[in-house]
Amino acid sequence: MTIKMQESNHPTKVGIALIGRGDISIPELRDAWQLSESLGFDSIHMYDHLKSDIPSDEFLNMPEPFITLAALSLFTNRIKFGTMVSPVRRRHPTLAGKMIAQLDYISNGRYMHGMGLSGPGTWANVPELMKHIESVSPEAAEAVRKKSVKEWTAAGYDILKPKQLIEMLKEEITILKGMWTQKQFSHDGKWYQVQDITCEPKPVQSGGPKVFVGAQTGKVVMPKVAAEYADGLSTHNHVDEDCIAMLTNMKKHAEKVGRNFDDLIRIRHLWCVLTDERLSDEKYKEIGARESGMSVTDWDGYIDLIGPRCGVSEDIVEHAKRAVDIGFNYVVVKLMGVASCHNIDLKLLEKFGKECLPEIKNYKAKSLPSE
Repeated sequence: MTIKMQESNHPTKVGIALIGRGDISIPELRDAWQLSESLGFDSIHMYDHLKSDIPSDEFLNMPEPFITLAALSLFTNRIKFGTMVSPVRRRHPTLAGKMIAQLDYISNGRYMHGMGLSGPGTWANVPELMKHIESVSPEAAEAVRKKSVKEWTAAGYDILKPKQLIEMLKEEITILKGMWTQKQFSHDGKWYQVQDITCEPKPVQSGGPKVFVGAQTGKVVMPKVAAEYADGLSTHNHVDEDCIAMLTNMKKHAEKVGRNFDDLIRIRHLWCVLTDERLSDEKYKEIGARESGMSVTDWDGYIDLIGPRCGVSEDIVEHAKRAVDIGFNYVVVKLMGVASCHNIDLKLLEKFGKECLPEIKNYKAKSLPSE
């Protein structure tokens, strides 16, 4: 793909995924939040799962994000925070809208909201992704299918098609933004009907918190949703050609609907294994698999498309710079050993904060995709 380039003077924002097990204590998470803020991270993100689609059962034990985020927000003053990402229909949009508004209110305007299709709407129903996983590890592909469906069926949800979930996503974002900006809001849609709903207190942020949507391999539909309904997108995808296509389509649609592409959030997840010295590929696989609660065989099915990026500090920084150069303005780091199901290694978090974070934050894109 040939791309014309243009200069950008926008600095890069960097977030950190701090997931933790459901049984990790609030004081442990508090220490990680406060250290992240002191190091200069821009945001902290938590996942939102009942059951994870990761093959290992070890990864299923996740904290409920909204309650945890509310508690931890009281221990910080500057850093933003939010879910990455909350699935459609997990919470009715009127309930979610009220919860998010209150989170933004008590944190003095620091919440940012990720939304996505989740579970059967992403991993198991994305043919390109499942084909790739199956080519490397049929066992991992089968585990993903079973677990991503079970997250919903176990809680009594029907399994919907991606098209239906996208319709719901558009309506949910519309309702959230309506509740946050209007005294009373009504919506008569295919999936949701809301009559004269109110939401007080309103969010501190003008217009409400920024909403971004998750996109994995889809290059057209979700970028359009991001540009028209939300305020940006995030992706785990590390195939540059896919991401350039996503951002190009997002930019075109933003221009079509009268929005400034530069104002939209463009997040690339950076799953990484940071070590003091370069290790063999096999050793990095072992570390990534262990910290993700997978077998090495299962992890092979994910590694090419969504990471991890492995190496010493210089290697990780280069991967982050590459993301910025192709058009992302935000990098969210999932640092194995910090964002894992096993523990939160504060020394590793501090190592990244001192050796990688300043260089990434100070980096400005040499190029951006443009027509």
